[in-house]
Amino acid sequence: MKVSAIMTPRPVTVSPDATLDEAIRMMDENRVRHLPVLEGNRLAGVVSDRDLLEATGWLPARVRDVFDEESRKRKIEDIMKGPAVTVDQDATVISACLDMLGRSIGCLPVVKGTELVGMISEMDVLAVFIRHCGGGRFDPPVEGRMTREVTGVNDDATLEHAADLMLSLGVRHLPVLQNGALLGMLSDRDLQRGIGSGRNPDSLVEEVMSKSVVSVRTSDPVSRAAELMTKHRISAIPVVEDGLLEGMISMSDVLDICLDGLREPEELKS
Repeated sequence: MKVSAIMTPRPVTVSPDATLDEAIRMMDENRVRHLPVLEGNRLAGVVSDRDLLEATGWLPARVRDVFDEESRKRKIEDIMKGPAVTVDQDATVISACLDMLGRSIGCLPVVKGTELVGMISEMDVLAVFIRHCGGGRFDPPVEGRMTREVTGVNDDATLEHAADLMLSLGVRHLPVLQNGALLGMLSDRDLQRGIGSGRNPDSLVEEVMSKSVVSVRTSDPVSRAAELMTKHRISAIPVVEDGLLEGMISMSDVLDICLDGLREPEELKS
């Protein structure tokens, strides 16, 4: 299967001299997390929502520090990642998936020669997995693919402690627990929004965590986790039994299984 078959064509783009506020608005209006940066017809880089969160706390300029003139003048070219890693439209979905996994990135601009023709994301690959492999032999129970040894934080932990823990573990999500029971999920986005909105680092994680948590059971097929990831646009899901946390299944766990299915085209359903 070629990248061109599942990519999003004609992606929304942003120019290097656009303001951070303009990029935030474009992401919100189009429900995307990555914007290719075009300088004329040249692909100069990519900016992600995490780049913008780190730079602004996702706050509009009018409520940021009015005395910080340098911050208010920042443009997309100041924070974008470049040069962009791209994939050819005729490349296989497998190669694109391997590139995203290997580089720990969530999307790739798709090019035809030097022309930007689309974007392919982890979510696009999950959609292929759900459509073609759901219910088949490449759709095992979550129990066999989840991570069992999961580090969480108590609901009375501080934002500073949670941020330090994420950094030391190299993770982007932490379950928030109380006596082993799952109360919520804390992502790096939750932290950045909380700190960006002016919360003290000593504030408690329960003030910014996501309380409406979607979860799967150990017996659920992996495709169920993939469906929830695409529906809620999240990259990690807790595995819960009787209210207690049993483990976590991540986007990379699911993509590994996607690769198994995509390598066996005779298994794909029409």
